[in-house]
Order: sequence, then structure tokens, then C-alpha cells
Amino acid sequence: MASSLSQFYAGRTLFLTGGVGFVGKQIIEKLLRSCPAIEQINVFVRPKKDKSPTDRVNELLQSPIFDRLKAEQPGFRQKVRAVPGDLLLPGLGLSDADYSHITSNASLYVHAAANLNFLDPMSKAFESNTIPTQRVLQLAREAKLAEAFIYVSTAYCQVDKNPIEEKIYEPPITFNQLKVLLEALSDEQMLLLQPSLLGFLPNCYALSKAVSEKVVSDEHGSIPTAIVRPPTICGAVQEPFPGWVDSTHSLAGIICGAAYGMVRNKYGDPTAHLDNVPVDFIAHSIIAAVKHMAETKNNSAVKVFNVTMGNEQSLTMKAMFELIEHNVIKYPLKSRIGKPVTQIVSKKALARFDMNVRLPIRAHIADTYLRLTGKKPRAMKQLLQFNKFQRVMEFFTLNEFNWITTNTANLYNSLSPQDKKDFNFQMKMDWEPYFTQFWFGIRKYALKDPVNTEKHIGPAEKPSQNLSRVA
Repeated sequence: MASSLSQFYAGRTLFLTGGVGFVGKQIIEKLLRSCPAIEQINVFVRPKKDKSPTDRVNELLQSPIFDRLKAEQPGFRQKVRAVPGDLLLPGLGLSDADYSHITSNASLYVHAAANLNFLDPMSKAFESNTIPTQRVLQLAREAKLAEAFIYVSTAYCQVDKNPIEEKIYEPPITFNQLKVLLEALSDEQMLLLQPSLLGFLPNCYALSKAVSEKVVSDEHGSIPTAIVRPPTICGAVQEPFPGWVDSTHSLAGIICGAAYGMVRNKYGDPTAHLDNVPVDFIAHSIIAAVKHMAETKNNSAVKVFNVTMGNEQSLTMKAMFELIEHNVIKYPLKSRIGKPVTQIVSKKALARFDMNVRLPIRAHIADTYLRLTGKKPRAMKQLLQFNKFQRVMEFFTLNEFNWITTNTANLYNSLSPQDKKDFNFQMKMDWEPYFTQFWFGIRKYALKDPVNTEKHIGPAEKPSQNLSRVA
């Protein structure tokens, strides 16, 4: 049976920001492999150091995520076009020729780029997330053929609501109000004002996304527009192969910290659920949302998709950390500073003792050994990075949220039987084998230190069935 999604993308051109990011790579690979008749993907990318945008896209396409595509469709490169520009510049820094090419040819627009630094001040979050959203939307509005615009937000930009519905909320502060404040106040003054602006929101990144959502709602014009809100994004469950992940951010960072022996007692609520969604589910939902908006031609209101698992399908912190501990012990790293034992604890003092006393002692011992053996010390530097990351993640490990996912479920149910198979994002998971495969993927692709027994890189061996599966 033919894929209706593949048929939809045939002959169409996509403009994509964030193409060099975790989700962006996934979107590019999946579209090229499963929608081979797509006309072109315009990947917006800025120059970096001594690399031109074309160099960066060529480097991107050398990523292991494209290995399967290279084997199946070796001529795919001609469908990927690098578009030089900069989100921080007026007009996105586009040349006249690139502007003309995009607005004359691209009918589908996905804005997935974002600055994910949770510690950035409001001025930088606004400059790198909110203003660029307005600029990309303006580009789409000026396009001759625009059929759909998708903004990739975050499920955590509305966590001051309960439940979090699939709708546009009024942000704590409007775009214009925030712009005036940032122009009038210094960074030091904004820092004093920041707690009252954020309220229960975890950081300035989340607030910048909340403001951006309202910008998209107010300024999308006549383009059918949707917002996709992913929660914590983790390694692929299946596409293009199980366990794919290319970074140690987010949940992968916690797992790495546990594996190195640098996250022993993680502060959080053992009974709370952490909503994790595999990256291939996120990419597939975005690809499906583009088609849905273009075909329904509904431009009256922005449609919102909370692409989250929900507490019925998510693991509790306790169950998740049991699975993490099981895998990092069974398949340990050689370069760890201690036994990779980890757990989630509700006692802050215990977690802080580990972070500030016990683990630093071990790290100093490890660094002393490295110096004596003529190697570069690295343990203390890594520990400080993990400690910084742990503090950032505490908001998410201490709290639980309730997202309404009716639109996302309906979007999945609207797919053809073939598309449900090829572009799966049904929010159901068997977490035990998944976490084993995820750890293998982290080892192989992010840490470049694959599990010795390569036969395990494939269908995951299930961990012991006596592990807790509290949900």
C-alpha cells in the first residue's frame, strides 16, 4: 500500500531551520528516505568558524544517521540545498538570490531551530529564540506557494497551567512588552526582574518559547499553521535504527553521568513521571503535521500538538533510574571514576553531599592518577559539567505535568495503515528494551565507545524482569 505521506511530499520543497540539530537531522533523513520524490529540502544554516554553510551541510550529511539512506538511495545529496543565513540578522541574512529561490519554490516551512541553553539570560533567549521565530514566519508569509508553517516549541513552556491543553495561552508578558523592557533595562536589572517574569516557568528558554507561540498565533496570517510541543527528547526507538542519538544532552546526559560514576544520588521525586519521547516520534509527528495543515487548509487558528507520552505511558523517576542503573552496570564504561550506581532521591542534602564532597574527592583521585601516568586530567572538569547539568534538570525531576494530547492522538489516527507503520508516533513504549538500546546508542554514536559485544547493537536484550515498572 502506498504511503499517503510520501505521495504528499512528492514534488514539494521544504524550508527547514535547525537542520543541523538533533530533531532537524531526523526530519531530513526521514523525508529523504521515506519520501524520495520530495523535490528539495532547503537547510538554513549559518557560517561557523572556518566552515561555510555548504561545508556544514556536507559535514551534516556525513553523520551516521544517514548511513542507511546512503545505502538505499546514494543520490540523495542533490535534494539537499544549503541556504546561508543567520537567525540573528534582519531578513535572516538571506541574499537576494536565496530569498527569491525560497519564496518562489518552498511551500512547506518548519522552524525547528532554537538556542537550548537553559541558563541564558532573558535578553539572549529573546534574541535567539523569539525574534528569529518572527523573522522565519515573515519569510513564509512572503512566499508565493506557502501551504503550511510548523513551529517546534517545547512542552515545558506552559507548565504553569494544569492541565496543559493543546491551545495558545497568553504568555506572562507580550512580545512588545518584553522588547521594551530589554531595551530599557540592563542585564543586571533584568536579572532582578526575572523571577517575577518567569513565575513557575523553569527558565528564560521556556518563557521565550511561550512568547514565541503567541507571536506565531498573532502573525501567521493566511498560512495554515501548527505548533508542535515535544517534551524531553531521547534516542530513536526505531528510525533510522534503534538507539540513534548524537549528543549527551538532556536524558542522555543523565545516563552518561551515571555511567561515569558522576551521578550517584540524583535529586528528584521518585514517584513523579518524566515524559520522554523518542526523537523519531517527534520527527514523524512534525512531518505528519505539515501534511495535515496543508491539506485541511485551516488558516483561521493555529493548531497545537502536545507530542507527549502522558503519565500512563511514562516511567516514574524511580523506575527510570532502575533501568539506567541496570544498563550502565551491565555494560560499563572503562573510563568511569567509580562504580556506576545511581538512584533518584528525595533528600536534597544527600544529593548535594555527593555533588560537593564524595564525588569531587573521587574525581581528584582520578585526576591524580591520570597526571602520574602522563595523561591529561579530566575527571574534575567532567564532574563540574555534570553537576551544572544536574541542577538545570532538577526542575524536571522534581515536578510532574499533565498534558492533553487529543490533537496528537487524532493526527496519528488520521494516518493510513501504511503511514502508521512507516511514520509511527503512537505514544506506546516498552521501556525496558528501549533503555538498553538507548544506552548502546549513546555508547556507539555520542561517546564513540561502542559496547564490546557488537551483537547487542540490534534488537535489545531485555533487562531482568524483576525491575520496577511503576508508571
